[in-house]
Amino acid sequence: MMVLPLSDKHKQMHRYQRVTSFVLLAGIFSFFTGFFWQESYSRLHTVYFILVVLPSLLLIPVFIKEQLHKNKLFILIFIFFIYSLLTVFWGDDYQADLLVKYLKRVAVLLVLFYAINHILLHYPSSEKILFVLLMMGGGVLASYSMLVYFQKGLYLEDEIVSRLKLWGGLNDPISSAMVFGALFLLSARAYLIEKNKYLLMLYLLLSLIFVVEILLTKSRGPLLALLLSTPLLFFIIKPLGYRRVFYPLFLLVMLFLALALFSDFFDMVFSRLSIASSRDVIWRDSINLSLEKPWFGYGLGSEFKFFVPYTDSYVTHSHNFILSTWLYAGIPGVVLVAAIIYYALKICFLHRKEDFSILGVVLIFGVFCLLINSAYPVSRANERWFIFWIPLAFIAAHSLASSSYNRKQRSPAL
Repeated sequence: MMVLPLSDKHKQMHRYQRVTSFVLLAGIFSFFTGFFWQESYSRLHTVYFILVVLPSLLLIPVFIKEQLHKNKLFILIFIFFIYSLLTVFWGDDYQADLLVKYLKRVAVLLVLFYAINHILLHYPSSEKILFVLLMMGGGVLASYSMLVYFQKGLYLEDEIVSRLKLWGGLNDPISSAMVFGALFLLSARAYLIEKNKYLLMLYLLLSLIFVVEILLTKSRGPLLALLLSTPLLFFIIKPLGYRRVFYPLFLLVMLFLALALFSDFFDMVFSRLSIASSRDVIWRDSINLSLEKPWFGYGLGSEFKFFVPYTDSYVTHSHNFILSTWLYAGIPGVVLVAAIIYYALKICFLHRKEDFSILGVVLIFGVFCLLINSAYPVSRANERWFIFWIPLAFIAAHSLASSSYNRKQRSPAL
């Protein structure tokens, strides 16, 4: 077969795609690891915009067109984005600036889906490297934060100070717990399937570090979400022998017994269990408001204040992403979000022997977290992306690859 030479135009396009692929790969690595070292989410968003959004803008229309023909999960997500934008028009305080604000948020989320799809297509091995870097970076940061925490005696301070937190965008106990909960699931899964004894010990150590870190944040919601989602690891993988599970559990029990006998660790960690939560009051008020406009909600841009009896203050969202979606986008918004989650989990568990199935467990953990503490899901880059939109973007990319593979398997040989 004669190979025709590439025209200058095609050469330029190929060169542009190669450069774009490299820039996107560097941008995604910088963005993901930036959760640990950026001083604020504003700076993290700036890094994301420069290294990921700008190189992708010209290619997004083609990407959307391709995905809408092939990828059912992406279709659901795209419909949700468009519907979210439409809700701005029936909001109480519609302004053109508000529409532009949410257009930007939808655009950067679409870029996330494009960038991850592009990277997995051109650099398939980068996914594993990225997750390992996240676990390693998270382990170093968690270890350092615990060292500072105990060295300064912060656990002896009042209830607010005594909750371990990091800095920058994660300068909040709940945010820290959400991110480290996802990292624990990744490290636990790596531990359960690893065959190299040195890596095995590394992943075990990282898992224990992340567990202690989450406990020290004293965040009840993420801890409960982790307890509910961790058993699902055994649904997607088969541990290499019972000892693989017994030893870490034994070490964890011994560690907790030692801490209980020789320190006030449990009093320190579980002191918040006796503190009343105002979630039930906030959720009740949010439901009552939603019942006044149940079908299409109040529209994005509408402002609310929910009274918090515990702190004698007000919050501006429902502390539950489903209730927030119902409040702003009505029943269609809730149905779309539920359909996205269901279809993403279906993909993961239908392919539970594949490596990417762990993202389904991370997504379940994220959903549990967002059911207890979150606002409307369309937002700027923050810790909620880490446990919701980023897993969805990877699942959507793998969904397309898996469906293409299945079609090839079913097609008759020529």
